[in-house]
Amino acid sequence: MTNQINCEKCHSPIGAQNLNIKMGIAKCDQCGHSFYPSQRRRFEKPKQGETRGITTERSGMEFILTRKWFSSKTFFLIFFTIAWNTFLVFWYTMAFSDDNAPLMMKLFPIVHVAVGLGLFYGTLCSIFNKTIFTVTYQNLSVKHGPIPYRGNCEISRRDVEQLWIKEVVRHHKNSTQTWYDLFLKRRNEKDLKIGKFHHYDQALKVEQEIESALGIQDKSVAGEKLTSG
Repeated sequence: MTNQINCEKCHSPIGAQNLNIKMGIAKCDQCGHSFYPSQRRRFEKPKQGETRGITTERSGMEFILTRKWFSSKTFFLIFFTIAWNTFLVFWYTMAFSDDNAPLMMKLFPIVHVAVGLGLFYGTLCSIFNKTIFTVTYQNLSVKHGPIPYRGNCEISRRDVEQLWIKEVVRHHKNSTQTWYDLFLKRRNEKDLKIGKFHHYDQALKVEQEIESALGIQDKSVAGEKLTSG
């Protein structure tokens, strides 16, 4: 006779397919909660080696991790942006070359123009931008550039408790989109998102390197993405 394992959050039964015996982790299909059914609470993630798009260096007392935004998804973004804005150029060329074109023909695509500008900006960021994480004896700083982008911040290293990864899944009509947000858990403050990654191994590499530079022992956080599967 075997003991049934139930989710510690919603108490739903956990199937055998959602048990990772080697790592001692269980995941609930009903609420998505990951937990440790045994008394072993520490989770040791596989150590990430060299990871594409990420470089590390030490300069004096500083630890610097650089992550390039350019990835395979950038090629699709370039193609889509060109196609979208080419259509708008074609549309407005027709609209303004015809003196009898109705006003609605000129006003209708305004929202599409805004989307096109957003796509153009996002594509430039994806091609040229990098995120630089810098750990000093006082602070952890996160800077995006050279094209300005939201999310730059500086946090006292004394306020950093843990870094953790959240898997985000968005279901669309004909597709599913998945990415991984990297959060910083702070003392007595709301968790702060410091990165978005299309690949789990990149997010894990950044988490492990920064935790190592800060001297933080890795611990599980509720809602964290624990494995690459």
